[in-house]
Amino acid sequence: MRERIRVCWVGPTPEGQTQAIVEQAIHPITVTNRSVEWLHDGETTGATVEHDADTPIADCFVLDLDAEGRDAGIRAVPGQTPVAVVLGHDEDTSHPLEAGAADVFRRDTVQQEPALVARRLRSVVDASASRPPLTRVSADSTRLGRYQTVVERAADPMYVLDSSGRCVLANDALARFSGYERTDLVGTHASTFIGSAEFERAGELLADLASSDESAGRFEFTLETADGDERVGEATIVPVTTDDRVLGSVGVVRDISERTRRTRELARFRTIVETAPVGLFSLDETGTISWANDEFVAPFAEPADEIVGEPFQALVERGYFSPEEIDAYAERVRTLLSDDTDVTEITHEPRLHTPDGETRTYRATLTTLPLDDGEFTGTVNAFREITDERRYQRELERQNDRLEQFASLVSHDLRNPLNVAQGHVDLLEEAVDHDSVSEVSWAIERMATLIDDLLTLTRQGETVGDPERVDLAAVVDDAWAVVEGPVTLRRDVAGTVAADRSRLVELFTNLFRNVVDHGMADENRAPIDHDAHANEAAVHDPEATDNEQHPTNEPESAREITVGWLDDEASASAAPTGFFVDDDGPGLPDADVFEAGVTTDPDGTGIGLAIVAEIAEAHGWTATAGESPSGGARFAFRGVDSARAERSAR
Repeated sequence: MRERIRVCWVGPTPEGQTQAIVEQAIHPITVTNRSVEWLHDGETTGATVEHDADTPIADCFVLDLDAEGRDAGIRAVPGQTPVAVVLGHDEDTSHPLEAGAADVFRRDTVQQEPALVARRLRSVVDASASRPPLTRVSADSTRLGRYQTVVERAADPMYVLDSSGRCVLANDALARFSGYERTDLVGTHASTFIGSAEFERAGELLADLASSDESAGRFEFTLETADGDERVGEATIVPVTTDDRVLGSVGVVRDISERTRRTRELARFRTIVETAPVGLFSLDETGTISWANDEFVAPFAEPADEIVGEPFQALVERGYFSPEEIDAYAERVRTLLSDDTDVTEITHEPRLHTPDGETRTYRATLTTLPLDDGEFTGTVNAFREITDERRYQRELERQNDRLEQFASLVSHDLRNPLNVAQGHVDLLEEAVDHDSVSEVSWAIERMATLIDDLLTLTRQGETVGDPERVDLAAVVDDAWAVVEGPVTLRRDVAGTVAADRSRLVELFTNLFRNVVDHGMADENRAPIDHDAHANEAAVHDPEATDNEQHPTNEPESAREITVGWLDDEASASAAPTGFFVDDDGPGLPDADVFEAGVTTDPDGTGIGLAIVAEIAEAHGWTATAGESPSGGARFAFRGVDSARAERSAR
């Protein structure tokens, strides 16, 4: 039987707990509970413990005190007598270890695992029993030093710790792994690098190994490198013993940082796919459902564990999917596996019939799992419900059909009798000289204008499916050519935009006509004689020389329209974000000018700017109306795919 060790337990630990340590110790231990008399009522200066070198009070002291008492106690314990300390759950272990403590216990470990505490106390005493005075060469250090050659030559990170946990040897590989110099590692307590909690786990593992038939154990730890990065290692540790004493431990470290990162990413990915609002499932090579997330199995009457493992055909047989899906699935897989195509995924729209009689439409994407030595292993399928989307689409199509019917009615059924009326008015004008004939003629012309504008409005809102790059300056010129009025146009829009050219011309035409037809009357200018001024419109191009400017037959009007690029204020060199049309007229009314019917002209239809808004929306642009720098109106269009032309040197 091994010699009994004496432990002096200082502090408030209940005597029943220390008695449990004695009773569950494999080798004999005596625990003496002692008060804190030697602290002199809290005064730590000069504190000593009555101690006779020939008859020491104990082989080991355990301090269950507050931080101040622990520091004083560690200093007060004489000579080479080892000290262990008891800490609360959240207290840091690094300070007492650096102060000289040989071991650290958590208070709940003392309460719940007395046998473990007994083994570790025996290890602490055994480690210090043969430790010579510090002025002599330690036999333990010599024994541990025998590992130096092995440690130095090891390709993997390797280290040797003494019984207290301080590093005795470390190789270059460990220095590279940790980011610390070897001189920083050797002589430093291991908890400094891996933290107190993980050091405690390693200590418990080492104590278990020393008292069992196991020769080695493994544990994972996280280390903060000298650069502040996080590395994860797996250490294989072996206790170094002699005469049933633990002298220290040897450890070999494997860097598992990348593996841990991938494991964490996989866990995060699994959480994402499990909770994603998209139905996901996989089929193996036989067509059996090998995995499915909650979103996919939610519509079925069966629970998830009955869906996974079932052939997909079973869902067809239960009426969830139509029988055609089986053949369609096989054909899609053949397409994906064919050498004659580069298709990597196929989209289709299956329908699912739920147990309560509802039919749901899905947009499904199918792709193959990685091949195994060229062999097909299965597919991954993503189902996103689009039932509401398809319902809205059908409703929109019905509304568009009704709109087309309305346009046809306006175009044919209304225009034909209007043409007949106009023909009779023309005959009356030749036969009768009366003001009423002129009024009827004006009313017919207004109705014809309304019909034209309504037809334009209904057709300009169609989405632009395939825009092309068009020269914006040329589009502006084409629109200006059809507008009449003594107005000067200035443009600085050299470059291109992605648009439907004809509809973009219509947009500018309506904006220019809005200024000419309405802005002039708003300032009470003289009525415009369109025949006399048909050729008076002028264009100013800052890119052109004096000889290249558009001709002006009459002196320029004070009315001016400016077309230019909208630039990103944060980056003047970036591509324009859109374009604007300014005028120096009286400004806009306090109303939504893009709403059909809004106009300040008694003879106007109020549809021109509504057409502008429809064309912009069809292109996916944002149209806004506000005040120009000169106080007139500004119409701005953003979200435009535009590219400014580089100006040539003059």
